[in-house]
Amino acid sequence: MDIFKKQNEMADKILTKKRGKVLAIVKATRAGATFSLLKRACELKQKTTIVAPYINIFDETVNDVIKSFTSGTKPNYIRIAANKDMCKKVQEKIATHPNLRKFPFHKRPTCKNCEHNDPSRCLLQEALSCDDWDVIGITYAKLKYLCYGNSEIARAFLEKLKLIS
Repeated sequence: MDIFKKQNEMADKILTKKRGKVLAIVKATRAGATFSLLKRACELKQKTTIVAPYINIFDETVNDVIKSFTSGTKPNYIRIAANKDMCKKVQEKIATHPNLRKFPFHKRPTCKNCEHNDPSRCLLQEALSCDDWDVIGITYAKLKYLCYGNSEIARAFLEKLKLIS
């Protein structure tokens, strides 16, 4: 018996009839809708973006989806998180000045002359350079910042999300 039968039917309906559209889904928390949508999208090889209030919601859901793929290629995902989680320079500054951890936002320095400006050494550069992805996770706050920001990095992520061309 499939305990997620209704969620799977809903996922199929959305992914086949609403393909290519931006959808806001109103649902109860922990109802299995995000998991079902994400899993089915990965099975159908449809690139999907999940916008959530907190990045850990995306992390937990995508990890559950990856575990559910027992054979074949596992989904490749990108997480667009806060600068404190993605930028080595910001992390170094916080390590030097621990009180900075209390700030909700951290301005990221320019990447141009950064010694970490390499996808193998920087999560930000890795996310920017990855073209072979199945799902992107981002928070509402980060998406809002990218939409109102005018940096090269913001434009690159918005292009990746297909919100601008």
